[in-house]
Amino acid sequence: MLNIKKLALIFLAVLASGCATKEFDQVKSACESAAWQAYPASLSREMVTVSRIVSVPDGNVSCSSNIFLGSLRTNCTQGVRYETAYDNVIQTVDANAQARNAYIGSCARRQCTARYGNAECDPNGSPSSEPQTPRALLCLVDADCGSGKSCRSRIGGGTICRQID
Repeated sequence: MLNIKKLALIFLAVLASGCATKEFDQVKSACESAAWQAYPASLSREMVTVSRIVSVPDGNVSCSSNIFLGSLRTNCTQGVRYETAYDNVIQTVDANAQARNAYIGSCARRQCTARYGNAECDPNGSPSSEPQTPRALLCLVDADCGSGKSCRSRIGGGTICRQID
């Protein structure tokens, strides 16, 4: 089955790609290079369950008769209903894809905010009016945090940028 998180990431990536400025695309491209170095492809083949819709007979038959060139002709059609069928298939999975995509997004937002004052890299946009929340300080690696900070574990799980003492 397709993981809901993966589906949401795909949806957000498609949605964001249609609205991105050329400046954002340039910053994102630079971040992608670093992300691929930090999180190279880690491919493996895994058994996953996928679903598909199939039609199955429902036990009903619908017939119609007519006379054609002097002979009686009857045509019958079997009724169907639709069900979900599940199959186990082997797919290639990149174990680092989610971390790499998170790194790219974090890197791009951080660099856009530093260069343009907003997370979208919009040169005509106003600086982000959102207050800096802990969400903005989440990290995967030290490079996400900027100068003088490092990526540390936080109480309750996850990681956050903290000032180096």
